[in-house]
Amino acid sequence: MQDNGLNVPNGVAINISINNSSSSILDNSSTISYENSGDSTTSTLIESTSTEKINNHEELIKLLNEIEFKNSVFSFDGKEHSIVINEELPNGVKVEYENNNKINVGEYEVTANFLDNNDNFIIDKKATMNIIKGGLPGVSFQDQTFYYTGEAFFMEISGELPEGVGVSYVGNGQTEVGTYTVIAHFEDVTGNYYVPDLEATMTIEPELKHTVTLVKNNGEANATRQIRHGKTFVEPEYEMQYYVIEGWYTDPECEKERWNFAVDTVTEDITLYAKWEVNMEDWIWRLSRLASKSTIMLYVRAYNSKGVMIGGGGFGSGMVIAKEVDKTDGKEYYYALTNNHVVAAQNGHNMVSYDHRVIHIYDHYQNIYHDAEVLAESNKYDLALVRFDTTWDVESVAGQFADPNYENGAYAVRITEFADEDPEVGYDVCSYGSPIAQQGVKTIGTISQYAGGCIFEEPNSVSCITDFDVIHHTASILEGNSGGPLFGPDLKLVGVNYGSSGSNSTFETNGDFWAVPISEVRNFIDKFITDNEDYKYGDAHDFLGDL
Repeated sequence: MQDNGLNVPNGVAINISINNSSSSILDNSSTISYENSGDSTTSTLIESTSTEKINNHEELIKLLNEIEFKNSVFSFDGKEHSIVINEELPNGVKVEYENNNKINVGEYEVTANFLDNNDNFIIDKKATMNIIKGGLPGVSFQDQTFYYTGEAFFMEISGELPEGVGVSYVGNGQTEVGTYTVIAHFEDVTGNYYVPDLEATMTIEPELKHTVTLVKNNGEANATRQIRHGKTFVEPEYEMQYYVIEGWYTDPECEKERWNFAVDTVTEDITLYAKWEVNMEDWIWRLSRLASKSTIMLYVRAYNSKGVMIGGGGFGSGMVIAKEVDKTDGKEYYYALTNNHVVAAQNGHNMVSYDHRVIHIYDHYQNIYHDAEVLAESNKYDLALVRFDTTWDVESVAGQFADPNYENGAYAVRITEFADEDPEVGYDVCSYGSPIAQQGVKTIGTISQYAGGCIFEEPNSVSCITDFDVIHHTASILEGNSGGPLFGPDLKLVGVNYGSSGSNSTFETNGDFWAVPISEVRNFIDKFITDNEDYKYGDAHDFLGDL
């Protein structure tokens, strides 16, 4: 025997050929010897860096033959499937697959080819991949109960069918009371799905109706309707002056679930509550056309005995509340409300003495009424009652252009109506008046709370109300709005504006504005009637006492 040693560098595979025969020696780093024995050559692995010792080519084949390449079964799911060898391969051996990675239903022979690092073929193995028909995940057909309506009922599967699969029904469309079997039959043009028929039971019970109670919240009696089970119904139409229905709700506060009449079905006795909102378009129109005609602007000047103007000469707002003929002089007069601090002579927030005062009134068309008379003043309510002759100055703005017969109503002053009670928190309100001597300015807001409100800290100062809670609202007012009306959506007077929590001098817009509530306005007028003999009885009491 001749031993020839040959050192092979790492990563080199060599072929040894003796007597016209060759063999591949596979190793990454090996020392190789060979024997020559005539017609055959045997190569033997002397040393290997691999963890496994492979003595010869046959031993390598044997190791590879022991590796399992298993048959596998998959259910169709629209995704690629493959079978692979999970066992550890000998060092220097890799595997490549043929006919793997399949999607559709079928039986596939997959070949695993074992190669060395130089892509030289060693052996192969074969296994079968079987993709069988899949089901319809998420698709079901449930029993259903209906109530007789005289109409046909239809059941449907739930879930989404994959592309290529359709469904038809047998036994659907029943009308009469009874129990029926409905079959859902599937058709699969792809051949990838197992689609057996599904059965469900349709039950039609005798007619069932539920009571729907409609709470209209407008002082009218609640309405009820009988609605068939599982049916929708048409939204009811109700009218309330100055308001529109925003929607119907399942809770009395109208804050949670709004009823959708297009899709919501009645399955039990329910109560729905109407949520009313101010008809803003109508309200704004009526404020401009009607409320403005009851609102006035006052220009007040106070003088001392020497004829020098003192105190708080300036502008304010008010509203006409009555019209009456004085039986003593036969003249017709308007009666109007404003703030006490508008007509009172004042220096800052203190009252001052004066000899006389002059009050001019401007109506909604700036017709001028001279020499208004103050009938009553109250620091407690910050209210004053004034009256003035209904004859306006013919040289005023409207007098220059109006039909002389103004009693046709074109320029007539409107009498303010009083609300029956104080407004609740959340109530929509409008301030109307003459901020900074600009007539006809309106702002919209809501009642935020009832609380105290003093412009100045001194309890007995001008515009400090401590004996009762006043309205806090968000309908902005500025200097000049004092004494002006706070209207509700029905154009009835709910309060008399007098100040805000802003600057003492400018009543800055800060979102918190104050008004004397209508209940206290009535108390002020009642006290005036009680304290004045001329107004306790007769016509004057009738028109003022009924406000």
